Amino acid sequence: MVQRVRLPRLALVPVAVSLVLGIATLVGMHLHVSAEERRLRREAEGALEALADAQAHAVAGWRDARLAEATEVLEDVPLARRVQRFLADRGDGQARADLESRLASLARRRRYQGAYLLDLDGALLLASAAGSEPEGSAAQGLAAEAMRSHQVVISDLYREARTGEPRLDLAAPILDPEARQGAPLGALVLRVDPQPTLYPLLQGQAGNWSSAQGILLRQEEGGLRVLNEPAGEPGVALNVLLPRDDGRLPVALVVSHLGGVVAGQGLDGTRALATLRLIPASPWYLVVEVHAREALVPCCDCAWALLAGAVLIALAVAATLAELWLFVREARARMSERQKHENEQAALRNKLAEAEAQAREQQEKLGRLERELQQRAATEEQMCADQAIDAAAVDMAEAALMALDGDGRIVRFNPACERLTGYSFDEVRGKEPWALLVSPRSRAAAERAFAKVVAGHDLGPLRTTWRSRAGQSIPIRWAARVLRDAAGNPTHVVLVEMRR
Repeated sequence: MVQRVRLPRLALVPVAVSLVLGIATLVGMHLHVSAEERRLRREAEGALEALADAQAHAVAGWRDARLAEATEVLEDVPLARRVQRFLADRGDGQARADLESRLASLARRRRYQGAYLLDLDGALLLASAAGSEPEGSAAQGLAAEAMRSHQVVISDLYREARTGEPRLDLAAPILDPEARQGAPLGALVLRVDPQPTLYPLLQGQAGNWSSAQGILLRQEEGGLRVLNEPAGEPGVALNVLLPRDDGRLPVALVVSHLGGVVAGQGLDGTRALATLRLIPASPWYLVVEVHAREALVPCCDCAWALLAGAVLIALAVAATLAELWLFVREARARMSERQKHENEQAALRNKLAEAEAQAREQQEKLGRLERELQQRAATEEQMCADQAIDAAAVDMAEAALMALDGDGRIVRFNPACERLTGYSFDEVRGKEPWALLVSPRSRAAAERAFAKVVAGHDLGPLRTTWRSRAGQSIPIRWAARVLRDAAGNPTHVVLVEMRR
């Protein structure tokens, strides 16, 4: 029988206390970490929003600064007089040299890629550097628009065909200072390289975020054009057109005009947080993104702290359970020893009971055997007495009596037969009577009569003639009786002489 180990109540107290304290601590830590994660996420989103505002303000300020510089050119009367003087006599070397020096100084001071003076027809008159000139009709159209509107005109970002570098042009009309309504004398095209001045504004970091960056986009007919070069992707500016069904954050934010901070797949394929800003007075969209694993590092730290706390609590509970397990194992060992001892005693008692039962059974068998032997002895004694009586009766009978076995051989020959035939029992034992006592003529008839008697035919008194030892013929009548066993097979035939 298996017995259960019943622990004392005092042994369960440390386990219960450890479990309750562990669960309460884990719940408290989970609530605290959840609140802390929400707070840190709000802080990260706020920092990203602030970074996006700062970058959008910087980009807008950069455009305004370029327009302000071009406006200064528009309002530069000494420059207009130099242009007027040069146009009055284009062969004046001093006027040309003076104007070229002024253009070179302007390009160097403002970090322009080039400064080009165009006439009213859009033809190049002078350049800030020898051998350079504006390419294509875009600059001519921009200059014509500036001269027509008498205002500074700014182009969008484009890739220069000759160098393959991103550029941006500003056109400022040169107005006649003597004319009443300021008739245009020509236009000054200022070519800007955004790489040293604009693109660094989009790589500003917020705190410890090294992956934070701004991505300038412009909607076109075929999708969204990337205007700058994100970190780690040189040569992307103005060369990559993102399809509108692109699932990454920059495209999704621009196409859907989503507000706030959105989590998803960044431009480089990693999980990121991003937000969208529109650049005023421009077709530009600014998407500022940061890798989520970097922005949410404090949240991960909280999660690790929660995990560490859970591990410590689990270790404490495990230690308590281990101690309890040792106690249970020792208790089970003691109980097993006690159970083993009890089983051995029970086995000994069972063996003793079996031995006693076997002894009683043997004693009963001996008693039955003794009674059977006594009964058998009494039966045998009675049988011997009966046989003695029968033998005495047979021997004392005056009538002849002979017994044959199933094969017809003599097995009993009483004294009357001995006196009648002159043969003793020992002489005829085991012999057939018709071979010894019957005449040769009657032997066949005697054998047939014996066979019929054995077969169960009732032949009535049998008449035969015996021949004695002396050769004398003795007529005799017999009464025959067949003795059979339990199966009905003949065992003996008894022949008794019938006397009148």
